[in-house]
Amino acid sequence: PWIYERLYPSFSRDWSADRFAEDPLTAELSLDPEEVVGVGNHSNVYRATLTLPKGLSGRTPDGKITVVAKTAFPHSNHRALLHNEAKIFGSFPRHFSEEWCGYNMVSPLSWPVPVGPIVPKFYGYYLPTGENRDKLSPILLMEECGNPVDPDILTPDQRTECHSLFLRFHSQGYLHQSTYIRNVVIQPGPLTRHPQERSMSTPSFRLIDFGR
Repeated sequence: PWIYERLYPSFSRDWSADRFAEDPLTAELSLDPEEVVGVGNHSNVYRATLTLPKGLSGRTPDGKITVVAKTAFPHSNHRALLHNEAKIFGSFPRHFSEEWCGYNMVSPLSWPVPVGPIVPKFYGYYLPTGENRDKLSPILLMEECGNPVDPDILTPDQRTECHSLFLRFHSQGYLHQSTYIRNVVIQPGPLTRHPQERSMSTPSFRLIDFGR
């Protein structure tokens, strides 16, 4: 296995004087080359399994969760784009990925729309360590939020909700520079319900791909 260290997000405890005296929280990422879910201009995107360290297993029975892992192609420009996306992810306000569900007015729309998360949760940007650090790609980890939408099967209300994600994103001073259908993903919802109670009749949407 290869060892990676987190670069983003940065926490105050990362710079504490006794950080080396503490046992590090180490997770294990299982990346299967067969689990490619997307190929971009500068990166591959995988569906992967993350085994959490003790104390962070949350509600999972075995301490494992499904995540999305993004790796750069072997070129400095490609790695720079992935690094830039990680910096952007790290700058998002917390409410961008909070699992709150409700309705609100989003200008210039004329009627209320669901106001849930805008982007996936950011699980960190990791750099390889040791002698292979220049050979291995950095890894960006994020929440697994489903598959690209099919506009032909979306209802008018669902199309409006997708539109509202871009409006809310831009209203906070960010600019999504890759507004393609493939960068809006859909999964069963609502997220406030147990996973077994979620349905594609009440879906949840997210924006992805911020590396431009």
